[in-house]
Amino acid sequence: TDYFTEEDKAEMVDTINGLCIAKQQGIANVGKILVVGTDGNLVLANMSESGASGDVIGTVDESNNILLTGNLADGTYSIKYEMEDGSTVDIGALVLDNSEETLQPTNLFVVGGDGYIESGRCSSTGADRTDTATCFVTNYIDVAYGDIVYIKNYTTPTASSAYSGIKYTDGTTGGFMLETDTTIIKDFSLANGIAQFTINAENADYVRLTILKPSSLDDIIITVNEPLS
Repeated sequence: TDYFTEEDKAEMVDTINGLCIAKQQGIANVGKILVVGTDGNLVLANMSESGASGDVIGTVDESNNILLTGNLADGTYSIKYEMEDGSTVDIGALVLDNSEETLQPTNLFVVGGDGYIESGRCSSTGADRTDTATCFVTNYIDVAYGDIVYIKNYTTPTASSAYSGIKYTDGTTGGFMLETDTTIIKDFSLANGIAQFTINAENADYVRLTILKPSSLDDIIITVNEPLS
């Protein structure tokens, strides 16, 4: 949750270089993306698996280059990977800023992101249900055992059996009631519109949360291990 120091930047460059040259080359990585996961580690992932795990740094082409789109904002430092021929490729940006006023939570809820359902819920097995206009299902949110998930502007779903979904590392899925389950999650609490709970499944991979649809989806903020206020 802290902003990066120069030492952090150097460590990230080493990590990225390692990913780029550690014999992970060739067609197997085409189309994969480099993401900063919720644990701070950089990983190559398939787009469908990335969900909202973190900041997307770029995509990988058949030469194992990291490709970026968009412009770097003012006040950021670009990271470049030097290729064998001496050319460089921009592969990311870090903001070096210790001002608490600029700290923003990492909102993992992306309207229209992978797994997002505009009007629906999950079933008791984690399957999609598009039978209610009062709720929506978030996109995939990467979690692991012990992670604490925070939801700002949370309101209890009004639809009956409004399950949330979970995927396990073995590929199986399931459903859970966000406020009452004590097996998949624990320690649910709600105060001042901010809900939080702890992932209690040791082999959790990601969750999709069913939430009552607010007047504006822009009001919803979801973080993992980053408390909200």
